[in-house]
Amino acid sequence: MHRIDRVVAFQWGDGKYGKAIYGAHVYLEPVAGGYSVRAAVHIGGYDYLDDLGEIGKAATQAEAREKWGHIEFRPGGLHIGNYLLPRERMESHRWPGRPTCRRKPRGGWPPAGFGRAHGLRELVDSGGGIRFRDVR
Repeated sequence: MHRIDRVVAFQWGDGKYGKAIYGAHVYLEPVAGGYSVRAAVHIGGYDYLDDLGEIGKAATQAEAREKWGHIEFRPGGLHIGNYLLPRERMESHRWPGRPTCRRKPRGGWPPAGFGRAHGLRELVDSGGGIRFRDVR
């Protein structure tokens, strides 16, 4: 996941493998002159991730929310604004060797350095009071 201030939209959708099996995630990465609008599909809860990469560019976060903030799972596929991921591709995640679809590591997610790189923090009670701690 990404910093909450960079999330444009998130929506769960059904597929032939079950109810709410796909989670479409649209987020922003800062680039010169604005943002790269990127998307990923979480498959089977959070076991697999299909990184769709950049689906557009936006000058502001408001522009990104306006253009890609609406997610719909339709019979023909996943619609994120004017971007379409055909259902056939979305449901082909069980095809071995698919380069954009990878299994997330068990017990090691997020990987070391992920939280720090994305500015994630968590609340912890260290016995001396509650404080924020950087996520590894």
